[in-house]
Amino acid sequence: MNETSFKTRNYLVVVQNNNNKTKTKQQQNNMSSPTSTPSLKDELRCLGLTLLGKPPKKGASIKEQDRLFRAHYGAGWAVLAFLWKSLVYIEKEISNGEIQNNETMMKKKHLLWCLYFFKIYPTESVGARRMDCSPVTLRKWVRHFVREIAFLEPFFVSF
Repeated sequence: MNETSFKTRNYLVVVQNNNNKTKTKQQQNNMSSPTSTPSLKDELRCLGLTLLGKPPKKGASIKEQDRLFRAHYGAGWAVLAFLWKSLVYIEKEISNGEIQNNETMMKKKHLLWCLYFFKIYPTESVGARRMDCSPVTLRKWVRHFVREIAFLEPFFVSF
């Protein structure tokens, strides 16, 4: 019996080539499998939409989610994934492997707060209310990421 399996977007398809040539489809749940992890793009998409109060739903249009994401953060989740990887790389290089304390530990939601600030430019109270934090916390992390993103300029901007 010759058996072939391959993954499609949401299904694991198993095709058996024998006398009766049966095909079986099995729904695959990406979150329940311990070996499969969501990509950084998917993680940022889900986190960004959840911060906006619009968590992604099964069957929702990716184009509509992308449009909403770009309207609030100014870039798509692929660009944010690249930016996040760059920031983490630079942070590791600067710290030389030292363990960071909680006051300086970067989180993806803080990057999204900063990009929301860049795009919308809300007052502190409005931005803090939208992101469900205090104005002091929002100000701290927006300033931190503004400096970090500005530090990347010589590496990615050429004149």
